[in-house]
Amino acid sequence: MPIIETNEEKDKIIVNKAMIVDDNFKGKLELTTEQVGDYNMITNSMGSVKFELGVQAEDYNFTVYIDKVKSKYKIITNNNKPVVKMNLELTGVVEESTKRLVQHKTEEYSKLAGAVVKKRLEKFLTHLQKNEVDPIGFGLRYEATRLHTEHIEDEWNKLYPELSFDVTVHVKITSLGSIE
Repeated sequence: MPIIETNEEKDKIIVNKAMIVDDNFKGKLELTTEQVGDYNMITNSMGSVKFELGVQAEDYNFTVYIDKVKSKYKIITNNNKPVVKMNLELTGVVEESTKRLVQHKTEEYSKLAGAVVKKRLEKFLTHLQKNEVDPIGFGLRYEATRLHTEHIEDEWNKLYPELSFDVTVHVKITSLGSIE
């Protein structure tokens, strides 16, 4: 459920947070602006989530405007430890940087941005798991892709706390922008 707020002047509505509710519509977990972006990144099936990604690594400090996202995942339970294997492909442009970036290092910048997204998503997914909420619908996918038994929901409830998340992120920076 979106959380609707206003600015201090009370003349603009701000909707950049969300609340995960239980079956009785009682609040279970509030998502921050960044977490809402993470949720949209994982669940967007339209392919066009627009958000800014701040990258701070080594000598680099730049912002990538992500405008295209493809995500998919599988729940693998035939191993010793159940895992969600998630693959994301993001495309964007560098909006700003604290120092001049060069075109021939675009692949390096893309890898740095991918590492930031990977770390961020793994943190988000484990946060949801620790708070015993599943707004992404892993449980629904699990139940839909397994032979249905009367205990399928109980199986999922035992499995979810044990899941690990294997996130692979490929970022493609298409342009370094034109601001100098």
